[in-house]
Amino acid sequence: DNDGTLDVVVGAPRVDGQAVINSKTVVYKDVGRVLAFSGDNGSVLHVFDGAQALDNFGSAVSLAPKLDNDVFADIVVGTAKADRINVVGTKTVKVKDAGTVSAYSGRVGAPLFSIPGDLAGDYWGAAVDASGDFNNDGNSDLVIGAWGDDVPVTVNGKLKLLKNAGRVEVISGKAAA
Repeated sequence: DNDGTLDVVVGAPRVDGQAVINSKTVVYKDVGRVLAFSGDNGSVLHVFDGAQALDNFGSAVSLAPKLDNDVFADIVVGTAKADRINVVGTKTVKVKDAGTVSAYSGRVGAPLFSIPGDLAGDYWGAAVDASGDFNNDGNSDLVIGAWGDDVPVTVNGKLKLLKNAGRVEVISGKAAA
């Protein structure tokens, strides 16, 4: 909230969501929630809720000093179990547990961007950090972990996959925003 005191962001990935459908309350397990608190007085600055059951929105969170070029720290959220939907021709294909990383404005709470994971079981966004500016462009860059990523390697001239070897990727925060 730009008061000179570092704010705090907390992920609660096991929070359930609710909706009323046909006069009945339906509970969606492990939707997830992220809360941003003022470091000065503890008041709630922003609340963000996940979109789908079992996504675990907020399984990883980070404050980003500067993503959208204002003076407010922004919020980066990992949702490692998010499914991605691909449309191929007339068919819809669910890419299970691909994951996603989203960022929100620390000033107004509006979505800034979302970066989906590539493959099923990658768990993209299992870890997030936005505390550095690795390319010196003046904006926070994102460090994103995907613990389920399979890594191709060559052993004795043969291509093999190291299952669940994981991957860490650094992405320009300026380019993502």
